[in-house]
Amino acid sequence: MKTIRQASLQRSDSGTVLIMALLLLLALGGLAATLSTLNLTLHGEHQRAREDLRAFTVAEGGLNEGYAALLHGSVEQLQAMQYPRSAGDGNYRVEVIDGRTDYQIDLDRIRLRCVGEAGEDPAGVQLMVLHDPTGKYEFAAFGSQQVIMRSNSMVDSFNPDYGPYDDSSEFVNDFGNVGSFGEVELHSNVNVYGDALVGPDGTFDDNASGITVTGDQESKEFEVDMPAIIVPSYPSLGALTVAAAATWLPGNRHYANLTIRGPLTVKGPATLVVDAFTLRAGGSLTIDGSAGPVTLIGTGNFELRSNTWIRTLSGHAGDLEIQLTGNNINGGTLINIASNVEVTGTIYAPNAKIELSSESTIYGAVKAKIVQLDSNSAIHFDENLAYDDNFADDFSRVSWRRLSREEIEAVEVAVP
Repeated sequence: MKTIRQASLQRSDSGTVLIMALLLLLALGGLAATLSTLNLTLHGEHQRAREDLRAFTVAEGGLNEGYAALLHGSVEQLQAMQYPRSAGDGNYRVEVIDGRTDYQIDLDRIRLRCVGEAGEDPAGVQLMVLHDPTGKYEFAAFGSQQVIMRSNSMVDSFNPDYGPYDDSSEFVNDFGNVGSFGEVELHSNVNVYGDALVGPDGTFDDNASGITVTGDQESKEFEVDMPAIIVPSYPSLGALTVAAAATWLPGNRHYANLTIRGPLTVKGPATLVVDAFTLRAGGSLTIDGSAGPVTLIGTGNFELRSNTWIRTLSGHAGDLEIQLTGNNINGGTLINIASNVEVTGTIYAPNAKIELSSESTIYGAVKAKIVQLDSNSAIHFDENLAYDDNFADDFSRVSWRRLSREEIEAVEVAVP
C-alpha cells in the first residue's frame, strides 16, 4: 500500500512539472510574439519617422527656395514657378497666397506653404512673410498731431481693381488703418476696420461706447514721412471760372483763382497749381489718369462745397493727389470740405487740419497735421496705395510652423 501511494505521488509531481513547463513555454512564446510585434511596430515607426524626416527635409528645402525666389524676384515670379519640382528622391510643391489679392490673410502678408513627399506620407511647412508697404499712403487717415473720429464715422479699405466700393455692405476689407504720432480720439459708434496706432508717446481717447477696432490698437514705433510740398513755378494764367462742360488736355497750369461750377475733365499727366480753388454746387471734376496721374496743388484757400464731387475715371485714388500747402490751424487759410462731398484720390496737407464734414466720403486716403471725420463721414482706403511700383519690394519673415494634415491636403488640391 505504501509503494502504491509513492508511485501515485510521483505521477502527480510529474504532471505538475509538465503543466508548469507547458505554461512557461506558452509564456515564452507569448513574450516572443510580443517582442516580435513590438520590434515590427518599432521598425515601422522608425521607418515612418525616417520617411517623415525625408519629406520634411524636402518641404523645408522647397520653402527656402520659394522664399529666396521671393527675395530676389517678385511675388508674380514665384507664383509663375511650375510644380511639382524634384528634390533628390522626393518632390515638392509651393502654394503662394498674396494678401493684396486674397483676403484669407492681411493685405501686407505673403503666405508660403510647401508640401514635400519622399515616402508614404507627405510633410508640410508654412512661412508667413511681411510685405512691407512702399507707398506714400499706408493709413486711411493719418494725422501727425491728431486724428479725430466723431460718432458714427468709419474707415475701411477696398480694392477698386474688383469694382466700385460696395455701399450696401457694413464694410469691405479691414486695412483701413488710422494713426498719429500724437493722439487718436474715437467717439461713440466709431468703426475702424483696421489698426489704430499711435507713437510711443501717443495717447488714445477711446472711452466712448460702441467703438470697434478690428485690428491692432497699440502704441508703437513707426515711420510716416511728412515732407514739405515743393510748388513748381509756372506762369500764372490769372483767374478762371469753368461754367460749362470742358476738357483740359495733359499739361501744367497755374491759376491765381480757379472756380468750377460746371463739369470739368482733366487729362493726365498734369500738374495744376491753384492759389485759390473753389468747387461750387453744380460743378464736378473728373480725372482721366489713363496716360498719367494728375496733381492738384493748392497754395491758398481750398473749398469743396456741399453736394460736389471729384472722381477718377478708373476709380483708382492713385490717379489724383491733392496737395495743400496752407495752414488753417493758425495760419488763416480756409480749407473746407463741406457735407455730402465725394472725393476719389488722396489729400496731403502737412500743415493743415483736414475735416470731412458730415456725410462726406473719401475713396483714397488723407494725410495731414490733423484729420477729423465728422459724424457719418467715411474714408475707404484704396489698397493699391499701399505699394509703389517704383520701389523695390521688401520682405521679412514673420512666423514658421508645420502644417496639419488638413492643410497639407488643401495645398495638394490647390497646387496639383
